[in-house]
Amino acid sequence: LAAHLPTHYSSAADASYPCILKGAEGEHGRAVRIVQSAEEATERTARAVADGDGDRWLLQELIRGPVEYSASLLVAAGTVVKVLCVRYVYDLDAYVWPHNVNERKEQRSVVEVAPEHLAVMAALVKDYTGVCNFNYKLRDADGSLAILECNTRVGGDLAADAPRNAAKEFFEALDAT
Repeated sequence: LAAHLPTHYSSAADASYPCILKGAEGEHGRAVRIVQSAEEATERTARAVADGDGDRWLLQELIRGPVEYSASLLVAAGTVVKVLCVRYVYDLDAYVWPHNVNERKEQRSVVEVAPEHLAVMAALVKDYTGVCNFNYKLRDADGSLAILECNTRVGGDLAADAPRNAAKEFFEALDAT
C-alpha cells in the first residue's frame, strides 16, 4: 500500500525537489516546510535540531494541487460502515496546511470517496473498530491517491465543517454500530 502514500526519500541527496521536510513526530503542521534543494533541507534540519525541535527528520514527496480531502470512516471489525468526506479547496498549489494558505470556503463540499480510494482505506483499517480520519490528495500526474495522514479520531471536518445533517447521520450510524 506504500504507493498510496507520499514517496519518502532516504536522504536529501536522493530527494526530488521541491519536497516536504518534517519532523518524525509532530502535530498540526508544526515544523513542516516545503524545501527547494538538498542544501536548504540540510540547513533547515540543522537549525531545527539546534532549536530543540527534535533530531529525527524526514523528507517526502510534495503532493501539489489546491484540493484536499478529509474522509471520516466509521469502521466495525474492519468493515467500513459509514463514510463522510469533505473536499477543501485552497488558494495555493503547494502548501503546508494550516500555514500560509487560505481555504476557499465557498468551494467546500461533501463528496463521495471514489470506490478505488475507499478500498485502499479499508485495507489499511482491516483490523480496526472505531472512527478514523484520512486526509488525502490526488496526484496531478495520474489522479492516484496520496494519503497524507490517518488518525484514529473524529476529524475537524466531521466535528465542525460537515453539514449538520450529514454529521448527524454519521453519529447515528455510530450509535447503531
